[in-house]
Amino acid sequence: QACSLGPPHCSPHGHGSKMGCGASSGDEYLFASERQTKVKLPVAVINMIHFLRLVDEYPCLYMNKRILRQAIRRYEQVWIPLLAAQSEPSRLSLVPPLDVEWVWHCHMLAPVAYEADMKRLSPAGLLDHQLPTPAQRNSGREKAKKLWQAKNSSEPFDIEDQLRLVPFQEDGQPEHASRLEYDIVAAAGRQMAFHYQVACLPQYQDMKFLHKAANRYLANFLVLKRDYPQKFWVPTYDVDACWHSHMLHPKLYREETTKIVGQVMNHDDSVNDRAEGSRLNNSWQETVDTWKRSFNGAEAACAGGMFRGNVSAEERALRPEILRLLQEAAQSQGSGKANAFVAMRDVQDVHQPNVSPGRVPWVHALALQRAVAARRQGQPLAVMERRTEMRMSSGKVLHVRALHFSDPAVNSTTSMVEISSWSSPFEMPIATAHRIGSDQLPPNSAVDKVQNCACLNSGEMAMLLRLGGEDLAVLVGKWTGLSMPVKGKPGIPGDKNAKRKGVKGTPGRPGRPGGLEARILPLRPTARRQVIRFPAVNSATPPTFTVDVSSLGLPNVSGQAKIDLGFSTLACDAGAAVPAALLAMGLATLFVLLQPRFSQANPGAAAGAPVGSLKPGNVAPPPPGYSLYPSWAPDQKKYPILAAAGGEVTETAIQVVGVPVGRAAGNDVDGISEDPDNLKGTGMSSVGLGIAAGAGVVAGVGVISAGYLMMSNNDEERRGAAATAAGGCGGCGGCGG
Repeated sequence: QACSLGPPHCSPHGHGSKMGCGASSGDEYLFASERQTKVKLPVAVINMIHFLRLVDEYPCLYMNKRILRQAIRRYEQVWIPLLAAQSEPSRLSLVPPLDVEWVWHCHMLAPVAYEADMKRLSPAGLLDHQLPTPAQRNSGREKAKKLWQAKNSSEPFDIEDQLRLVPFQEDGQPEHASRLEYDIVAAAGRQMAFHYQVACLPQYQDMKFLHKAANRYLANFLVLKRDYPQKFWVPTYDVDACWHSHMLHPKLYREETTKIVGQVMNHDDSVNDRAEGSRLNNSWQETVDTWKRSFNGAEAACAGGMFRGNVSAEERALRPEILRLLQEAAQSQGSGKANAFVAMRDVQDVHQPNVSPGRVPWVHALALQRAVAARRQGQPLAVMERRTEMRMSSGKVLHVRALHFSDPAVNSTTSMVEISSWSSPFEMPIATAHRIGSDQLPPNSAVDKVQNCACLNSGEMAMLLRLGGEDLAVLVGKWTGLSMPVKGKPGIPGDKNAKRKGVKGTPGRPGRPGGLEARILPLRPTARRQVIRFPAVNSATPPTFTVDVSSLGLPNVSGQAKIDLGFSTLACDAGAAVPAALLAMGLATLFVLLQPRFSQANPGAAAGAPVGSLKPGNVAPPPPGYSLYPSWAPDQKKYPILAAAGGEVTETAIQVVGVPVGRAAGNDVDGISEDPDNLKGTGMSSVGLGIAAGAGVVAGVGVISAGYLMMSNNDEERRGAAATAAGGCGGCGGCGG
């Protein structure tokens, strides 16, 4: 079913052709399908995100029922009559108080209910709206404030100061009986999840990414609803951002969806259950299948446009306490300079039959929550956990917990790091890092401003750094410069008697370890949104990274942080100790996961024992003299911070990340081979676990739980698996129509 609606420029894939009119920035990425709406959807999405960020500064607007009911009263009793009394053109230039605008916003995201309520409550019928730019918002508020105060002098216009002081959650009884049929209080809570999906990552403000999203919305998503009107279709978040922006122009939305779809396209964001067999999960799978069938094999999933995990109400409610602990940790370092180090004596393996994601469903632990749930259902769970104390020059410590474990949603292993303060070890993390893939990050080719976006390309690995309960930065790394050793060829001496000339030998070439190439993109709105790059250093010693921490946009944090992986130390201004420690652990984790490993040509023979057949997560420790890495590579056992991140600790470590090879075989080019390109630097896929484990099977050594974890880095497979898994559903937390 081709994109038969709309202009003839549409391609048979449902992807409209691009056209450039040169009218505004980003128009070179315009698709023909975008002619079907008068709303400039990419610009509208950016304006919507600006508003969502304003709302997020006042978290009571999500879950405080007393404040929300007060805002609903102000919306019904003051704003709707005030707006209806204005002329049609002037209405679009008026912007209400923030609490009222938030209620209006949530109301418009239920277009059928909004129109029905307006017919009953508004003398002017359906009240229109458009998404203003920041400048238009400021001028529109001033105009509205004058009208508001002239008609309602007893009702304050601005109440932002009050909103800052009230608690995140509060019940309270309704001040008046609302006449709205739509439950805006419940809808406001659901929109907290939407903010985290679209307002934090920079591709949602990139014109190339957004034009493609607009085309997927207009030329694919709406076409599915037109062709199968009774079905419940689930969008990815790039599509959903365009859908929300379209709905926030009520009259155009009603007119244009009626023309395209045949009816006003309703929006239902109350379907939130992502469990296997749920309506959302089943509908997503049907969306994937029908999308591919209808649009010549096109994918419904979108790199950089998938589900990121929810910031739960429990986590959001704890943010003030997390910030208090973060401030406590920073103040404990005193003033001036701070130094920290990791000692090998402080690195400990944690051996326990079960692993817990904690009492709070942290967003960084989404994969761990899925893994624990899968274990309860009888699936095997391989876990490697390390705990470390990072000792500060002030005498205090930061507690570090690193986990590598299997994630059933993406059929591979993943990683996370937690840092907690000295006063609450391993209870409430003040800083975290967790691995993310192309479900959250687009490739370079999908964006216009690569320097301003967090992108993930082939062979790279990314970690999301979070500080104080908020996204801080994306850290991306890859390993470059590795080269295998080349055997020399001995010369052949000449023979005068035989009149045979000698043949000159060819010198050999030692192997080169390569190095970690990294880049950081700060994410905070106050940060300089520009990629910071660190070139690789080809050395057998882990490198030093110097980071300008002021680029992270954190208040009262400045100066340089010197992170020396070789000496397992960091040095920075005292106020930057925690973010510097987070950067250090993020870089160490990428080093451990990306440092290339090699698979033995005949692992069983190398260990002196037949190859065993072992289940994932049940492998034997390696015999003495075995390592994960060839002899010319950095030896992780020497570097405590790498061990803290999950690296090799001792030659007989029970829990390590990777595949063991004989140390003596390290210089034997014929005895080892580099990992395939699609798994480079990340060990072997889980299917090879049993065979690889055979290298460590020796007589008299029992099988133990949780040993070598295979770190798969095939992000195409990860995103594909996530798209079919309940936890990776592409829904909007959820919504459909």
